Amino acid sequence: METVEAMHPYYIIRATGGLLFLIGALIMAYNLWRTARGDVRKGEALPDMPPLSIAIPAVR
Repeated sequence: METVEAMHPYYIIRATGGLLFLIGALIMAYNLWRTARGDVRKGEALPDMPPLSIAIPAVR
C-alpha cells in the first residue's frame, strides 16, 4: 500500500502526459480532416498561382 501511495504523483504526471498526447492526436486528426476537405477561412482568397511549367531535360 505504501508503494501505491508513493507512486500516486507519478501516476498523475503520467495521466497528464497521456491526456496531452491524446489532445495533440485529436487536433492533428481535425487538421488533416479540414485540409483534406480544402476548407478556407471566410474572407481569405486562394492565391492566384501561375501555371506550373515542367522542364523536361534534353535526352542526348
